[in-house]
Parts: sequence; C-alpha cells; structure tokens
Amino acid sequence: MHWYLREVVRPHMSADSEILEVGGSRVSTQRVMAQAVIGPSRCTFIDTRSLRFHAGVELPHRFMNMDANKLQFADDYFDVILCNNTLPYIRDDRGALAEMFRCLKSDGLAVLESNHAGETTQTVAEYRRRHPELGDEYFAENGDQWVYGMDYVSRIEAAGFKARIDVLFADCSNHFKREHGLKSRHALTVAFKSPDGRTRFALHGPSLKSSRVD
Repeated sequence: MHWYLREVVRPHMSADSEILEVGGSRVSTQRVMAQAVIGPSRCTFIDTRSLRFHAGVELPHRFMNMDANKLQFADDYFDVILCNNTLPYIRDDRGALAEMFRCLKSDGLAVLESNHAGETTQTVAEYRRRHPELGDEYFAENGDQWVYGMDYVSRIEAAGFKARIDVLFADCSNHFKREHGLKSRHALTVAFKSPDGRTRFALHGPSLKSSRVD
C-alpha cells in the first residue's frame, strides 16, 4: 500500500491535496503521514475509537472520531480516500461506500482493499455456520461483519464507483522483489468517481499493470 502511495499517488499531490484514511491501523497511520509517502498533502484519519496511537497524529494532519457512515465533510472534498481492510468491520458497508463516493473529488482515487474468500459475499454469521473450524481470532483479524467474495468489485460499483485492479510488481525481477520484501504479485482494488480520476492516477512503469479498466 505505502509503495503504491509513494509511486502512483504522491506525484499528483500538492500542499492543497487532501487524503482521508478510514479506520487505519497503527502502522498505517504512522507511515501514511510520512512526506516520502504522500508528499506535502494533508491526511485526515477517522475512526469511531480514539486509540492511543491516534494521539501521535500531528499538524498538518489530524485525527477525528467519526463514523464512516456519517462523514462530516463536504461533497467532492478528498483527492484520495484509503480504506484498507476496514469495510469488513462496517455493518452498513454500502452506506460507507456511498459516503466515500460522495466525499471523493471527481478526479480522485479511492483505494478500497479487502480480503476475499469464496465466490459470494456473506455475513460473518453465515460464514461461521459454513466454517465452524474458524474461531473468534480469525474474524477479529479479518472482519467481524463481512466476508467478501469475488463479487466485491460489483459491490463497490453499486455505490457509483468504477473499479480498477492494479497489479503490482508483476514484471519486477526476483532480485528486486527479494531486496524490497515484495510479493511476487499483488492486486490492489482501486476505484474512481469519473474518467478524470483514471487519467490523473494512470499507471506508468514496468512494475504496474491494470487488469481491469471500466
């Protein structure tokens, strides 16, 4: 994620650019603030909890205690919205997606990464019945509301987005991958409000490919 922000997002950001991270982890919150990752833009972190590490968010960045289903921002406010494995913990995930769509600029980018299991999205209660071998620890780590399937992109697009699957590191040498601790292939789900976003955040370079453009 942070490699992607540094290589794809940062070149298109300025001091006036705004980034929103929804429910970021401690490590993500600390790393996203680095200027080497997001350049001079400002990042707003939201969560319904005020955790200890949120106190480390310093100006020009900010933390706000806020529900993802009730974003207290104007329409078309953010250049980039990051939601990395957070939607599986949100009961009204469709409502949260609709709010993120509303707050994203017309030429903005939403990074909506989530794990997938099986063909069809299920509630955690449904998935537990089919997989009784999985305990509370599994769902605490992977999401306590939803287990997404291969229909995840359709779920995103139902909110108005157009999705793109960006494949990272596909053509990098094995030496490069070992040196940087990279996976052999990593697919990142990103989404746009309009074609202007796809143009602004177009992919360049041998380590980046798009496997889907709508």
